[in-house]
Amino acid sequence: MLFIALQLLFLLMVTWIVSFWHHQYLTESSQTHLRIAAELIRSDFFPMEEVSKADLEEKLETISKESGLEFLILDANGKVWLDPSASDAQRQNFAQRTEIRQAMYNSKAFGYHTEFNEPGRASRRSFALPVIENGKRVAIVWTAMPAEIVQESERTLYRWLWGIGLVTLLISLLIPWRLLSRHESLLQQLLRGMRAVTSGNYQHRLVPPNHGEMRYLYPAFNRMSQELSDQVSRLRQTGERLATVLGSMVEGVIAIGPDDRIQFANEAAGRLLDFPAQNSRGRPFWEVVRHSQVQRTVQSAQQGTWTGQQEIQVARTKRTVALNVTPIPGQPAQGMVLVFHDVTDLRRLERMRSEFVANVSHELKTPLTTIRAYTETLLEGALDDESHRVRFVEQIDQQAERLYQLIVDVLHLAHIESARETFEIIDIPLQEVIQDCLEQASPTAESKSIELSMLAPAEPLLVKADQEGLRTILINLIGNAVKYSPGGGFVKVKIRTEDGFALLEIEDSGFGIAEEHLERIFERFYRADKARSRALGGTGLGLAIVKHLVQRFGGQVSVRSELGKGSTFSATIPLASD
Repeated sequence: MLFIALQLLFLLMVTWIVSFWHHQYLTESSQTHLRIAAELIRSDFFPMEEVSKADLEEKLETISKESGLEFLILDANGKVWLDPSASDAQRQNFAQRTEIRQAMYNSKAFGYHTEFNEPGRASRRSFALPVIENGKRVAIVWTAMPAEIVQESERTLYRWLWGIGLVTLLISLLIPWRLLSRHESLLQQLLRGMRAVTSGNYQHRLVPPNHGEMRYLYPAFNRMSQELSDQVSRLRQTGERLATVLGSMVEGVIAIGPDDRIQFANEAAGRLLDFPAQNSRGRPFWEVVRHSQVQRTVQSAQQGTWTGQQEIQVARTKRTVALNVTPIPGQPAQGMVLVFHDVTDLRRLERMRSEFVANVSHELKTPLTTIRAYTETLLEGALDDESHRVRFVEQIDQQAERLYQLIVDVLHLAHIESARETFEIIDIPLQEVIQDCLEQASPTAESKSIELSMLAPAEPLLVKADQEGLRTILINLIGNAVKYSPGGGFVKVKIRTEDGFALLEIEDSGFGIAEEHLERIFERFYRADKARSRALGGTGLGLAIVKHLVQRFGGQVSVRSELGKGSTFSATIPLASD
């Protein structure tokens, strides 16, 4: 009886150890997966772009279907704002949920809760993560994972462990004492197999004996090992899919363990911070990421003195990066997740938009101010002054024309830069278009005694471009050359072929451009000589239009000039295929 009692006690102990370890492993794995999923949703959806709620719901529903998780986005007070799967009535008291209240009021800035539909049986695991912007909570990301996988794994483990225990006990009661030594050897093999499985070797198998009850127990043990192996394999595949998603993200992601060593880093993080992501796993974070501001932010997060988002400048990659640092839950904390979002283009576009608005406002203000001044003068009595009213009206007409041309050029440039703008690319005889443009500029050139000429190959050249777009390029370049050349000068249009392109060179004998202005001459509203340009009626957008048109056709523009010695503007246009 003592032998049976000891064996039963041992089986109970092994069962408890295995089930406890397995339960802890699945629980921590589920919590980590939910945390990373919530962090990805937060970094992807916030700061919130100007997108309709329906589009956001559709995007959230797509992510939910692909990941197998539930997602909600709540406002700062815990009220459901974005829910692609359920009605509002199902979420009325959502703010009272444990994880939501933890995320709103807990100093750890997250909430985690396991729901039980019966004692000891989890029905769902859910996680809530607040979204902090400018030090304030603006939303809460909620994600949940049905616990079927974890429950099924636990049920399988319990069934097989208890089954093995009961079968082993039954066999122990029935085996003859004369076969005790043989059965003890078989039980020792079984126990070694159980220890192998509890240590993670799910491929361990036992060879069933030919006789005795053990020939039934060993196959049962092998089936249990196979079931556990399949369950762990499914969990591993889920982790690998998540790693694939993280690896393909444009946002950089770095996971740091409690020992400050990198557990995961995707290619985007390496590209943004200039370090080899493939060789970073297991290395100290401070050794791999040599950026003082990032290191200080991580230290602050470890000390609990920093949360939210911070923008950093990475000098080596010349990028502006928004950094989010989130501790991985645990007691103590199991590390942290760093998410890097490249906002370089966004900030550049914001600067360009601000500069463009400022320039347009300035350019519009000048003619409007002049028109208003002359109008007020006429209203105050100048209408009766025959010697001045004609001149005033002419000035108003000139400024109105300047205003009209500015608006036309702004709209033209906006259409060219728009991705929706399409061009009819056809084969165009280049010399004919140039000759037409020279004839169009001829009256102005003759009034200034400027000689126009074209040097081109004898054989006709065909280029691939849009007919009106090509004329706009040539009219702007030839018109500028005539406009900024003094009387008695010349304007030459030279053509030659070079590496599959037609190279156009418009040379003039004008005033020339100082070297410090050459780099920015194709920018919007940039003028090398502001006074002269305005006096000659320029809007400051002609060369910007030329640059964008040439680039849309697949070519490039450049300029060579020296102050007082004229300028040569060059543009390449693809030649038509033979």
